[in-house]
Amino acid sequence: MIPKDEKIVVAPFAVASPEQEAEIRKLIEDFVVTEKEDQTRAAEQLRSDKARAEALKEANLHPDPVFGVIDPPDSHDIPPEVFKEIQGYAKVRIDAFKRLTAFNELAFPFLASHLDDKRPSSMHWNHTFVKTVGSMCHRVIHDQLIEFPAGYTEYGYQRTGRDGKGHVKPYWAGTPYDAADGLGKWLKQNQDLTYAEKRIKCLTWLLDEEKKIGVIDHNGYYVNILPLELKILELKAEGGQDVATELARVRELSKTKPGNQAPKELMPDRPLPEIEEKHSLQETSRVHVKKIKAALRALIFLTLKVPMFIVNCSYDEYANPICRPSTYP
Repeated sequence: MIPKDEKIVVAPFAVASPEQEAEIRKLIEDFVVTEKEDQTRAAEQLRSDKARAEALKEANLHPDPVFGVIDPPDSHDIPPEVFKEIQGYAKVRIDAFKRLTAFNELAFPFLASHLDDKRPSSMHWNHTFVKTVGSMCHRVIHDQLIEFPAGYTEYGYQRTGRDGKGHVKPYWAGTPYDAADGLGKWLKQNQDLTYAEKRIKCLTWLLDEEKKIGVIDHNGYYVNILPLELKILELKAEGGQDVATELARVRELSKTKPGNQAPKELMPDRPLPEIEEKHSLQETSRVHVKKIKAALRALIFLTLKVPMFIVNCSYDEYANPICRPSTYP
């Protein structure tokens, strides 16, 4: 934990002007859930839960442990005026997030000073529900330091490594700041690095973790390794380092994707066909499971003749400011 009276200086050449500092501090305050918003959300949640419970009771429907809740029509529609109000609160936070991100490293010292801020906030990302101002500030910094380059990774929690087994993806398993005991201390330890150098260090950590997992085939190299190598080289070039030859080579690989360029140390250490066959069977099994689930859901829908409304946390609070986690696996 960084002492409250200790100011983190990101770099001597990246200092916000008094006007910028005032705006940054104001934007951080925009993350806070106000008492009025909290009351509005609580009242709407209570109304929604009551309406849903009454509809379920009337229709004699019950939650299913496998397929979740099958809701009658309009059981928890948000009144338009309430939705508009909650949407407005969400828009303030989203706009603040975007504007703070645009300040890049100028905002880092002020964001870092709020990493332990426990005041309530609210924002939804994929599989993430941020609930404090400190978590919001952490996310603004983290999303810049480890911003994924184009073409990197695929959706999912795991990927197949060189051993043919599933591995949790590095960005789900940890962060570059774990060894420093948190982002605040990491920033202090690396305060003399430029913004680009900080990004290079974080992306290099991610690249090293991906290389530890390895790849099952050449496509895995072009999805999980090469995009990171390319972005790191581009950042180094922007910083004035002489990487033109290597950058041109990697760009050409990224464009043509030949089937024989993945480094041997990243590839399987036993006969590839055996692993490819296992990998293919795993993928086929996943596809079949998805089809079976879809068929069962359709069957329930047709049998009960009611719409299914499974509410998931939205990527964007504009679309879904009131959410419950889905009970689907």
